[in-house]
Amino acid sequence: MKCTQSRLDDTILAFPQILPPPPAPEPEPTTSTLPSPPEPQPATSTLPPPPEPESTTSTLPPPPEPESTTSSSPKTAIPPSFPFPTPPPPIPDWTADVPHSPGKDEYHLYTGNGSVFAGWPKKADWMSYEDMFKNNLPLIKNSCTIYHVPLNTPLEIQAIHNATLLVAIETNLDPRFILAVILQESSGCVRVPTSYYSVRNPGLMQDHDGPATCNEDAAPVYPCPYTAIEEMIREGSAGTTDAMGTPQMGLVEAWREAEGRLEGASRWYRASRIYNSGSVDPSGDLGVDAGGGWVRWGLETRTSGSGREGVAV
Repeated sequence: MKCTQSRLDDTILAFPQILPPPPAPEPEPTTSTLPSPPEPQPATSTLPPPPEPESTTSTLPPPPEPESTTSSSPKTAIPPSFPFPTPPPPIPDWTADVPHSPGKDEYHLYTGNGSVFAGWPKKADWMSYEDMFKNNLPLIKNSCTIYHVPLNTPLEIQAIHNATLLVAIETNLDPRFILAVILQESSGCVRVPTSYYSVRNPGLMQDHDGPATCNEDAAPVYPCPYTAIEEMIREGSAGTTDAMGTPQMGLVEAWREAEGRLEGASRWYRASRIYNSGSVDPSGDLGVDAGGGWVRWGLETRTSGSGREGVAV
């Protein structure tokens, strides 16, 4: 029995053992093993904040303050050139505050040395600048006819009026003296031709070789710029300089040279002779041709319409 049992055990051992099937693998969890997606970023961005809006206050320097309307020296707000948008503002006529005459509509020939004793008018007999300009306005309006060039425009006439007063302030000359020379030399035509004798004489006052003119070599400029009109009057009044810088004759220099024992109005009459011919005859007679020139005085004259009063040779 013992032996049989042994064989039985051997028989059992001889057959391959049928092992139970391995347990089925447990199903993997549904959760993926991949790395979890990044969590959503918070609403607050990590980018640098946008720049703050610039202040409305500009960092540029403030604009300059407007100049004061009060000035210690006389100035004028005349535009630089034509056409004027509006007529230039008037300059006060200081001659209205001094004794003056309304003038006479006549022509009178004066002779002698320019003194009151020789019958020449004293300064109280001169009319004011405004009266003088107004009375000679018909002449100024038509003055360019004799030169066969376009007539003065209203703005050019206004420019003569204002520039004469301005230059009178600059040079300390009587504006009636300046205007009288303008009327004699060019009748107030801004396009008066440049004349050539011993020296070139351009402009309203036919000055000594100045650059300002509106008619050089028979080429009249229309309209004549205000700057040219003002400069023509300035050159005739203050004088010019030659190529070497030497001062040339103007009304200021003529006034200085006219100083002598005859003062008052007589000095202005002598200055007019010096401006034209360069000197006064040694006799003192302003009617004597000392240098091929003329004397026609019009401060108290050049009165109204075509009537003129003065001295002429």
